[in-house]
Amino acid sequence: EAEDSDDAPLESLVTVTNNGAADRDASDDEVMPTPKRRGPPTDEDLAEALDTDLAARKPLPDFRRDGPRVGETIRRKVERPTGPAWAEGKIIGYLGPDESDFVDANGARAALYRVRYESGLRELVGDEEDLEEWEVNDSSA
Repeated sequence: EAEDSDDAPLESLVTVTNNGAADRDASDDEVMPTPKRRGPPTDEDLAEALDTDLAARKPLPDFRRDGPRVGETIRRKVERPTGPAWAEGKIIGYLGPDESDFVDANGARAALYRVRYESGLRELVGDEEDLEEWEVNDSSA
């Protein structure tokens, strides 16, 4: 008695016909073709998916260029496999809790501070990141 597994032999009960005449037994691929694999998505596929996703999102409000702590310099510690590294940045924008749709861990609306990294860890220089107030407090230079 055959076990119910992938290694159990299968018997095909389907016959391929040619003009109504039975010519031969069908192969497993003819009965149930193996799906073709596409492989990983291309950069074009990923870019198109990202564009579609971004177009569907509600645009975020612009950060105000004035407000508490705008212009302040911060220093962020970044943990890496090779050890900690530091990145220095400047707070370039602010969204108050009433302007932001961000909620903190307690479910309360929270202010956000936009930081642009200017020096330190090379991979972050030029990047921007939105931080909560506690993250800014932990990062003050």
